[in-house]
Amino acid sequence: MDNNEPTQSNPYAPPIASLEDDHTEAAGIFNPAGSKVPAGHSLEWISAAWGDYMRSFGAWTGLSALYLLLSMVVSCIPIGNQILLCMLAGGFLIGCQRFQDTGVIEVGDLFAGFQSAGSGLAITGLIQAGIYYVFFVPGFVLQMAASLGHAAPQLIVGATIVYYLLAFIGSFVLKLTIFAPALVVFHNMEPLSAVKTSVSVCFKNFGAFIIFVILSYLMLACGFMCCLIGLIFVMPIYIPAYYHAYREIFLSLETAGLNE
Repeated sequence: MDNNEPTQSNPYAPPIASLEDDHTEAAGIFNPAGSKVPAGHSLEWISAAWGDYMRSFGAWTGLSALYLLLSMVVSCIPIGNQILLCMLAGGFLIGCQRFQDTGVIEVGDLFAGFQSAGSGLAITGLIQAGIYYVFFVPGFVLQMAASLGHAAPQLIVGATIVYYLLAFIGSFVLKLTIFAPALVVFHNMEPLSAVKTSVSVCFKNFGAFIIFVILSYLMLACGFMCCLIGLIFVMPIYIPAYYHAYREIFLSLETAGLNE
């Protein structure tokens, strides 16, 4: 902590807002344009998230288990699934902020996004779902038409390749919106503006973004290979790492926090 920074022990210091009263502002000066960071900082985000996980292993694991359980329950509802995941991600991020400030996180934090920015997160999730299905639906329709229409084997193979290619592109474009929930929750940004800002910032930090996406996919793949149980231990690293990335890129006073 900076020695010049006012604390609660100083009677002349200005009042400090409690995180439990207001989830919309994170510590630091918000830079809407986002800062450019070195590509290697993606490793620091994951390292910082691992440190947080080790400080409160049980709470993070419980939060992750509930998150995955709820996401699986609604997985059969295509658009609804993305909306719920976005709202839960908002709560997860609020929990990350509270942990950063107080060292405490609870399973109930997962639902904090419903109260503080429910409508904004729901619209953000709807936009994200729309972005994905713009790519997914054409490939799916093409593959189904080729398969059900008894097309030549070469056409079926080609349609299948197009389907997976478009699904991959859709997933990648969806990743570009990764910072949108944080911008909605912490800064009351309009959902569409948050999505556009996230995409712009990801391209500005394309090196760090690509490395982070690759590492996150590897972590998630390891979780899937462990009969999905491994995901319970991966999510408490993935989302807090994304939270640390948000802090460094958007909050100008937080760049030193990763090295503390």
